[in-house]
Amino acid sequence: MSYSHTRLVYTSIGAGTQYIDLTKGLALINGKNCSQFKKDKPILVHGTIRLEDAGHNVKAAKNTWIVRNACVKAAAAWRRTLRSAGIRRKGQLNTYARDCRFAFNENHAKTYGGSLGGGGTKSEIIPDEVKEYYMSGEYEGGTGTEIGVYAQLDLSASAFSATKKRAFTQTTFAVPQSGSTDVLDKPAVLLGALDTTYSNVVAEYIDSRINDAQIEDTDLDQSPSNDNDFVMMLAPGEEVADDVLDNVDDEGKWRPYTLETSTDPSQVITPDCNVAGQDTYFEAPLGLLSWAPSGASKQIVIDITHMSEM
Repeated sequence: MSYSHTRLVYTSIGAGTQYIDLTKGLALINGKNCSQFKKDKPILVHGTIRLEDAGHNVKAAKNTWIVRNACVKAAAAWRRTLRSAGIRRKGQLNTYARDCRFAFNENHAKTYGGSLGGGGTKSEIIPDEVKEYYMSGEYEGGTGTEIGVYAQLDLSASAFSATKKRAFTQTTFAVPQSGSTDVLDKPAVLLGALDTTYSNVVAEYIDSRINDAQIEDTDLDQSPSNDNDFVMMLAPGEEVADDVLDNVDDEGKWRPYTLETSTDPSQVITPDCNVAGQDTYFEAPLGLLSWAPSGASKQIVIDITHMSEM
């Protein structure tokens, strides 16, 4: 990890759920781009979290093979649509959109780069001591107004416009529709159920899988033993064949877990189970967190130790 400043401090703007993208935070505070993917492989952010209030709730996506494979498959599908449009090199894309960038969930997608207001509910926040915007030096053709580039904007007060641009943009998938020539543009979201408006990549990955269970045979090594159950089983006769087949058919046929478990986030810090001021280790796929503070002006201190490939 080649970032000099790795401590990110965030201050809540209300008691509602707020979303944190740690890759954005690193980029903003270091003045250096940071992506959620590296060579189309998802990044896992490691670090510690410290809260001033024990009653806060912090969540991240589960660090499972399901989430990893979903991200890899989504990135591969995105690359394929780019190639079909004649874009075969990253250099053909805008500088800061050469890798996928996902929102945490649909509520995060609705507030990407800002807040819908309402006391902090449904908002994305950026680190303290970071300017929210800069003036680009470019001018909008119709009015001659200089264009501002915003990392955060209050969407309830003034939405992004021709003179207010987003510093970070969420990847939008162009999804061909079955049986027609139509294409549906769907913002990419990491977690959530199947949806017609958003492409929730973990749910889409699970839906794309073939769910038939495969039974694997296991060889048994025969060794000398006393006359017990194992000895009898290692030298079976014809008379047990029907029972063996019945048992094999009934046992271990069904997968004991549901893949849909990975469409929901897991608890990084559970309310009232953490001591205020205590450092708690965490892992966050794509560096995405949701934080539910107890009110406004509460702080969360995040020290990022390293990043790795999922």
